[in-house]
Amino acid sequence: MEVFEDRLDNWVGTRPIWNQHTYHVTNVEPNATIPQVESPNWTTFNSYRRNGQGDLEDLCAPDLVAADLTIPPLPCPDLEVSVKVLNQGCLGVGPGVDVSLYDSDAGYLTTVQTQGAIPAGGSETLQVPIADPGGAPFNITVVVDDPGNGGGGSFNECIEDNNETGPFEVCTGIG
Repeated sequence: MEVFEDRLDNWVGTRPIWNQHTYHVTNVEPNATIPQVESPNWTTFNSYRRNGQGDLEDLCAPDLVAADLTIPPLPCPDLEVSVKVLNQGCLGVGPGVDVSLYDSDAGYLTTVQTQGAIPAGGSETLQVPIADPGGAPFNITVVVDDPGNGGGGSFNECIEDNNETGPFEVCTGIG
């Protein structure tokens, strides 16, 4: 069986050679030649049957993060959340990135999507109105590339565990 890509083209690039079942990076050169004397794989790469990543240029992937989360203190209990979706990776994404909001007590609140493309190093700021989730104070968390189920998103990112910001406490009692 040969697999070159997934159907959504969502895999990060890798070194384009895998010469045998017991593959390891040091038993074949990038040009498919076999070294006369193989260097010990475990001392350099500490991997076995895992390919090397090759040139960084081939590894481009987005890295979507939620940043600059702001929620004006009033009016409560209805909220207007502002959050910047920042792409820290080296590959842009198109419009329609899911951004979900949660409250620590109420759970899932809503999902919105970015409207424009976000190039590498670019961002888009979203304004998200939320009707009274009930049970103030609220602890709002924003998760980028999350369709609202708390699971993985659509994009294979450089770093998958930095998509969340918060919780941000709002509508606290006076005194």
